[in-house]
Amino acid sequence: MLVNILSGLPGGGKSYHLRNHRQPEDTVLSADIKMGPVFRGYLLPEIHLSLVREYIALVARQGPGTIWIDNTNVSAAEIAPYWTVGKAYGAEVNVLRFIPDPRVAFARKIHDVAPKSYQKMQQKLIRLMWEEINGFVMWKPSQVFSD
Repeated sequence: MLVNILSGLPGGGKSYHLRNHRQPEDTVLSADIKMGPVFRGYLLPEIHLSLVREYIALVARQGPGTIWIDNTNVSAAEIAPYWTVGKAYGAEVNVLRFIPDPRVAFARKIHDVAPKSYQKMQQKLIRLMWEEINGFVMWKPSQVFSD
């Protein structure tokens, strides 16, 4: 079983990559899909919990295809549940990191993220990359994509 965790800023190319690489038998878990066309931040905590529950059930079933986690995933706390559960069930787990030019990604206006929120996500991603480089987390990105 293969799990691909997409990690990067909004507008950074995660969903674009997914659309171009997923297969019909694959499963996509995404807060964007669950939320629908209108972004409502107050729903995010429950949506993310429901995605983790759904992921655990999928990994335990060992179904066909790849499981794609298409969320922002810019901190260790966001990646760790997916990485840990996948490894516990014997999956090959990849973290695919997307590092766009932040000005270009922000200009795409994905979810109309406020500038201060976007800067906070950038800082979290920089912190995560530092933690990965220095061995403070159990994974290293399998692939890195940049503009």
